[in-house]
Amino acid sequence: MTATDRRAFLQRTLATGSSLFATTLLPHGAFATDTRATAGTLADGTSASERTPASSSRSPATEPAFAAAWQNRDGSDWGVSLVCPDSGDTRSWPLGARGHDCLFSPDGRRLLVFARRPGRFLSIIDLHARDDDRTQLTIDAADERHFYGHGCFSADGRWLFATENDYDNARGVIGVYDAHNDWQRVREFPSHGVGPHDIALAGDGHTLLVANGGIETHPDHRREKLNLADMRSMLTLVDARDGKLIRQYPLPDELQRLSLRHLAMTADGHTVFGCQFEGDTTFEVPLIGCLERNGAFTLWQDSADLAPRMNGYVSSVAAAGTGNHVAATSSRGGIVGIWDATSGKLVDMRHITDVSGVDRWHDGWLTSDGNGGMNEIPDKSGMTIDTDALKSMQQQDRRWDNHLVSML
Repeated sequence: MTATDRRAFLQRTLATGSSLFATTLLPHGAFATDTRATAGTLADGTSASERTPASSSRSPATEPAFAAAWQNRDGSDWGVSLVCPDSGDTRSWPLGARGHDCLFSPDGRRLLVFARRPGRFLSIIDLHARDDDRTQLTIDAADERHFYGHGCFSADGRWLFATENDYDNARGVIGVYDAHNDWQRVREFPSHGVGPHDIALAGDGHTLLVANGGIETHPDHRREKLNLADMRSMLTLVDARDGKLIRQYPLPDELQRLSLRHLAMTADGHTVFGCQFEGDTTFEVPLIGCLERNGAFTLWQDSADLAPRMNGYVSSVAAAGTGNHVAATSSRGGIVGIWDATSGKLVDMRHITDVSGVDRWHDGWLTSDGNGGMNEIPDKSGMTIDTDALKSMQQQDRRWDNHLVSML
């Protein structure tokens, strides 16, 4: 299905209120309710089940949209915005603290924003609610847990999987939330590693890929990293149906200070990962690699050559809508690299100060940065965003956070 086909399908789905999928990946009642969890509450104090019904007077989006969390210049205010590159339109919602990644529900109706570690909130925004006072609800993390900033949905949108920290036991867990039942946290299972950061669902519909960063943290110590001397990072495959471990891909011993962070799934079945190095950032260590669809786990030498210029840090990765190109940003290096996921070779590079967020735009890319800017990297056909629209999305009073996420 092409991007145009997906957009038209989404618009029809939103207009009719029908479900994207006729069946549920995980059966209703498969999970017992987690007794530590609470249902989401709206800004006006009502329960999530009382929120605005599916029908809405708001028209479905007619153009691609991107979401990103932000903070203002002095760090005293936080929010999330939905921006439309074609028109330059922007819509914003407040957050109680700094957000990290955003996630759209498969039907495009809801936008989720995860707290930055060690934050405890998950904000869920109904993009089609008729009453703006009832659009936003907040889920609190379970007792003795906090969010790591990322999550993904099951293929049918029923279940939300969120990376979380069981901090008193230095153990990564995946919290499972029921999107059809007030976002109740119905269970958790181990991430089979420490410090799970990003998470993605494989194309088979039941395998979760978890970037276990290997770094132990505890909210009593804020963002201090507690185990750098013996940290161990790995990419882990977990069965979404029962939480059982399928396979682990640990990084080699000589890269003990390397931490897997972010994931991107290419159209041809590869999983690309970006890392950060918790050692001397002048070292040439591979910051990007790939779990190929045939099971081969590789680290890209070109990314090692570029590592000192990236200051040992990958902020975000994203895959093209078609083909095998991926983009990786480094806010600390001010670099956007475009890579061939098949060969692991760098094919293009741009310099943008404090660039962090990136996602596909047509056959090219849109980036966001800590200076409030959004920039286009045109596709090979030279298609560009309207200059006036792009300028209108610049937010001089804000700093965009790590991730920029496309609705389609």
